[in-house]
This record gives sequence, structure tokens and C-alpha cells, in this order.
Amino acid sequence: GVGVWKSTDAGSSWYETSITYDRSITNGYYFVKARPEDGVVYAGSRDSLSMSTDFGETWTTLLTEEITDVAFDPGTQRMYAIQRNGSNRGILVSTDGGATWVNKFNDGSNTSRGRIVVSRSNRNILYALLGSSDDNGWYGVLRSNDRGETWTVTNSDHDLTNGKQSFIHQALAIRPNDPNTVIVGGVQLMRSTDGGVTFTRIDSGNVPHADNLGAIWDPVAPGRLWVWGDGGVWRSPDNGDNWIALSNDFRNFQIYDIGTSASSASVDVLFGGAQDNGIQRRISGGTEWENVNSGDGMVCLVHRADPNYVFATIQNGTHFRSTDGGATFETMETGLSDEDGIRVTPKVADPNDPETMFTSTKTQIFRATNASTCTTCWSSVDNTGQSAVSLAVSPVDGNIVWAVMEDGTVRRSSDGGSSFSQVADLSSSGTPTQIAAHPADSARAFVTLSGYGTGVHVLTTGNDGATWFDRTTNLPDVPVNAIAIPQDHHAVYVATDVGVYSTTNQGDSWEPYGTDLPFAIVTDLEIHEASGVLVASTFGRGAWVVNLPATSNVDDEGTPVASNLLLAAPVPNPVADVCTFRFAAHSEVPVNLDVFDVGGRLVEHVASAGSGDGAVREVVWDASQVAPGVYFAALRAGEARVVRKVTVAGR
Repeated sequence: GVGVWKSTDAGSSWYETSITYDRSITNGYYFVKARPEDGVVYAGSRDSLSMSTDFGETWTTLLTEEITDVAFDPGTQRMYAIQRNGSNRGILVSTDGGATWVNKFNDGSNTSRGRIVVSRSNRNILYALLGSSDDNGWYGVLRSNDRGETWTVTNSDHDLTNGKQSFIHQALAIRPNDPNTVIVGGVQLMRSTDGGVTFTRIDSGNVPHADNLGAIWDPVAPGRLWVWGDGGVWRSPDNGDNWIALSNDFRNFQIYDIGTSASSASVDVLFGGAQDNGIQRRISGGTEWENVNSGDGMVCLVHRADPNYVFATIQNGTHFRSTDGGATFETMETGLSDEDGIRVTPKVADPNDPETMFTSTKTQIFRATNASTCTTCWSSVDNTGQSAVSLAVSPVDGNIVWAVMEDGTVRRSSDGGSSFSQVADLSSSGTPTQIAAHPADSARAFVTLSGYGTGVHVLTTGNDGATWFDRTTNLPDVPVNAIAIPQDHHAVYVATDVGVYSTTNQGDSWEPYGTDLPFAIVTDLEIHEASGVLVASTFGRGAWVVNLPATSNVDDEGTPVASNLLLAAPVPNPVADVCTFRFAAHSEVPVNLDVFDVGGRLVEHVASAGSGDGAVREVVWDASQVAPGVYFAALRAGEARVVRKVTVAGR
């Protein structure tokens, strides 16, 4: 956690209060609540309940146990609390503003985290919702009719909200003008109209979204109800009978991975794997995201040649395939072992052959062929006893497959993934997050690493993984989560916990890239070559795009340099029959566009111009007469050139 913060200008700016706490990642605050009469502030954390009488300037510790909620008796010093742990766990009552406490309900170690609410229309009536300590189900719904002095369990259904997630998903609210109508939320949302005895489900088909974190009725308009949780904020005008989504414009998805369509001329197809919000799709340049698959969305891949085929995973490695552009999905599990993958299970497609894919369970690496149509899709190719964190296939040579493992070792295949061997142990450098293959050199690869204060965050090899060099230099000492290298490899981009950074000198120095990116953890980067756009996903602020840089025109002698040449990625790519190149040049010498094979041999002269006048030209190349494989299109003007990879698909 990061403590308790305060704003005095309606949220435009914030500053940290003086509250003291353990800054470990396992600690944090459950709530901050103010008593309406006098503005006294209470903050409950995993190890204390604290109070401030001067709006957060100074704090006093009232309890040294885990307090998950408090509630106030209006107009008095009486208040209530839920204690999660210790011998005094359960429901506590204070009559002196929190200075002293008495336990009013204690069932030993059976109860856990909870919520507590006072009825607005009858302050004698309170409800509490307590989790169960054994398996994160529910201990029960409790009611008091005497200001918390005695309590009755009105409903003890262990699975009341269908899902044992009481450790995090809890919501409790009482209708302002009817103390017998109460809302309970967990995975599902339930309503009782008989004082908490029986409950009826009031959500349906993810409306409102599952996994509730809070609920409140409007005291002025008693039928108006708000709930919020993993899927944003929802409002009901009629006590929960109907719902309106209020978060469509928030752009606040926590996205693990972003996928784009390489065969599109612009970034008009995006898929994102979103925490708690499944697989999200944005198509045809729209501004709204559409939820197309449930769960915690993870890795998303769009077929390079046909965007109708989309491949996605959700938490712990459940695989899905869509054949209609993401409108519907089917499972793609056959051939995998019964074990799960890690939470964000890696998955990658071969850029040379998009029908070949690799993934990993917790002990094995698997390969799929004919991914678009396969029925028994996966076969094990490497049984290491641990999971790969990230996988990469060389764009130059599909036989070269890289894997960085949970323990920090790097494995490499030189036979298309049929067999792997360890080539390096990077465990002393930190926790790996991603491995990426160089777009023009099969011997080169990059590994990014997590960690704070560890010092090493980007490693690179140029000799098939035998030796690795630290290229972190002046990057912030924070986790680096992903890396992207354009096909012309003029720069390298990395996603960090504090933004996107780039280098144009092989990591000798780094600088922040782009403007207007919100301050958020950047989780993934994708380069859309056809439009020259970098796409970044963030954990909490959705997805963002930025143009890749235009470089300078001529050197001091007036000689054309690569920055004078523009060659967009061919569309489509991969290509089966014909593709279109768009190019432009500023040059006083002849300009030529040629296609070469991987050995550097000229395959075909595609186009030429007497000089480069800067005009954008389009030319169609017929690839139907060349063998399937990898080729390179080179736009050249004198000594300057720009290269794009072209994959000719099998027919």
C-alpha cells in the first residue's frame, strides 16, 4: 500500500498524510471513513485502526489488529467495527469514538473479513456480513435490533453469492427507508426484503458485472442504488430491478496484454486481456471496448494473415479461439496436459507461420500447428518441470524459438521448437518478464526483468544466448515489463512501471518516449508496422497509441540517409498472392524497391524512381511466383536503405 492521501481541491491534486504504516507490498488500507458530525477520520488497515481529528495532519492508533470496516451511530460517539484476526475477532462496539472497544459477537476463529452498516431509518438496526475463515466462503449475514448489543445470524448460506471470494469481494447496503431490504454482494449480487433471512439474485448475464466491492443507496432518492466492483460502477433506479452501466467512458481497464491485426492498414482491430473484464475488443476505429469473453483476460493474438482468427487466454492458461473476428470464442485446449499454466500464461505465434503457436503449462512447453483449424491442437515439446514466463520466435528464422523460464534460465530451440536446451542462467539478474527476438538477426534476443532496486532490467545477447550484456544504463530502477523492436530496428522500446522508454543507440542511453501517456504501469507493447504506430497497454488506464518517430532528412553533406526513406510494412503480411507496398523518399539519387531472400539474393526488382521527390507511392508485388518463406523488401537510395520483412504464406 501507499498510505492515506488527501485532496483539498476536489481531487485535482493529492498529498500524503502523516499516517505511519508498513510499506510492504502485503500491507494496505481497507477504508477511510469520516464521521459526518465532526469530520473525524478513521482508517483501517491490516494491522491497525487509526483516527485523525485534524483532517489527516496527525493520527492516533486506536487498535492494533486488522480492522476491515467501521460504521457510525449518527449524532453520537457510538461506532462499530469488524475485526478480522486475533482472539477478539468479530463485531466490536465503542461508545467513546473508538477510544475503547467491547466485543459483541465472537465465534472464535470461524469468522474473517466483514462489512457492517447502520440503518438510516432505524439506527437500532444494523447488519453485518462476515466471511468464513476456512475457505473464503460466507460465515453469514447477521442482524442486530438493539444497536449492536446482540446479534442473530439470519442467513448462514456458505455459498450465498456463488463463489468463495469473501477475502476481497464484499458489499453490504440497507435501503434508507426500509431496514428490512438489504443488499449483499460477492461474486453475485443478492437482495433480501425480509430482514436478511432469504435472498434473491438481482444480477444477470454480467449486468451488473460480477465481483462486487461496494454498494450504497441514495439517501435522497431511496430507490436509487449504486454498486461498484471489478467491472466499474452501475446504477439502478429501482432498488436493483434494472441497471445502467456508468463506466463505459472511464478507460480504466487493467490490461495485461494487447493484440493488433498486422494485416490491417491501420490500428482498427485491437484486443486486450483485462483483469476481471475478460477479453475486450475494439474494431473499426471505434472508441468503445466490447467484452467478448469472460474471466480475467490475458494474452491476445490476432492471426497475421486473417484477422477473423483470434487467439486468447484467460487466467491460469485456459485457451480460446475465435473464427469470426472475436465475436464468439471456443476453447482450444485439446492436447494440453490437465495442469494449469501460470496466471499470465505465455503464448506466441510464429511470425513466419502464424499457424504455429507456442504456450506453456507449469511444467511443459507446448506447440500447436494449423492453429486456425486444428482439433487436437497442442503437443508437448519440452518437459522442464517449470513454466516459461515468455516465449519468442525469431522473425528471421522460424527454427529459432526462445523461452525464458520462471527460474531465470533461458532455453533455445534451433529446430522449430521440437527440442530445447538451456543456453543461459540469468537468475542472478532478477525476475524475468519477457523475451523478444531481434527482427533481423536470429542470434540476438532481449530479456526484460522486474524488481525495484535490483539495477538490472534489460539484457541482450548477440551470440545465440551464450553471453548476455546489461543494457539498463539510465533506465529507472523499476520493473521493465515488455519490449518491442520495429522491423527496421532503428530503436528499441520498453514498457516500465513508470512509462515507455526508447533507445536509438542499443541501450547506451534511454529516454522517455511520447507524451500524454498517463502515469500507470505499462504492461505490454505492440508495433503496428503498417501504420507506424506503437500500442501500449496499461494496468489501470486502458490502451494508448503513439506514432513512431519520423527521423531527419539528410546528413551534413546532403547525402540521403535511411531517415529520408519511408517504406510501410506490406499489406497484407503474410501474403499468399499479392501485396501492396507504400513508399516515399527525399533523394537526388535514384530510388529502388527490391525484394531479397534470407540469403541476400535478389528475388525481384519491384519499382524504381529517378529521384525521390517525397511523394507517397503505392506498388503491387505479385508474390504468387515465389516459394513460401521469409523475404525482405529493401527501399534504397544510394547508401541509404530501409528494410521490411515479408512473409509469403503457403498456398
